[in-house]
Amino acid sequence: MMRLKQLTIKESLALADEGALKRKELQEYAGEYSSLFVFTVGKFQPAFRPAPFSKLKEDYGFAPPQSFLILSKEGKIALDALCGFAEGVNNA
Repeated sequence: MMRLKQLTIKESLALADEGALKRKELQEYAGEYSSLFVFTVGKFQPAFRPAPFSKLKEDYGFAPPQSFLILSKEGKIALDALCGFAEGVNNA
């Protein structure tokens, strides 16, 4: 699950080791700001059945690496079923 949070610089730096930027890079990026908006992503769970690229492209218009889409609830359910996430736990 992905969430957007507003964190103080101190809170953001505490999470730096878990993110894509190193602590120093994050500090330089933040500059004089007192807070940052941070995307957090839940625990990674691999698909039980990887979805074929052709199916993702045909059914959902997926075209990496530039493609990004927000799924409807129905779309999430369909992808969960396609990849076997519905069979796992913690797939909220």
